[in-house]
Amino acid sequence: MKSQKQVQEVMQLVMDLSNNVRLWENNGFTPHELHNRVERPMLRPLPDEPYNVMTGSKTRRAPATSTKYGGKKVGRNEPCPCGSGKKYKKCCGG
Repeated sequence: MKSQKQVQEVMQLVMDLSNNVRLWENNGFTPHELHNRVERPMLRPLPDEPYNVMTGSKTRRAPATSTKYGGKKVGRNEPCPCGSGKKYKKCCGG
C-alpha cells in the first residue's frame, strides 16, 4: 500500500463484504440483515433530559406493594412497574 488513503479504501471494501455475505452461523442471514431484523426494533431513542450523575438514574424504582403503581402486589414474572421493560424478579425484585 502506498498511502493511508489506499488502506482505508481497502478496509472499507473488506467491511462492506463482511457485512453483506450470508453466513452459515447466522442461518443464512447477513450481519446487516440480522441487525435490521433483531436489534433495530429494540433500540430506544435517547432521553430528552441528560443523565445526572449527582442524582442517579432517571428511572424510579418503587417497592412491589407501593400505592404509586396501583397498590397491588407485583408477581415475580410480571413486567416491572418501574418501566424498565425487564421482569420484576430481574429488576426491582432482587
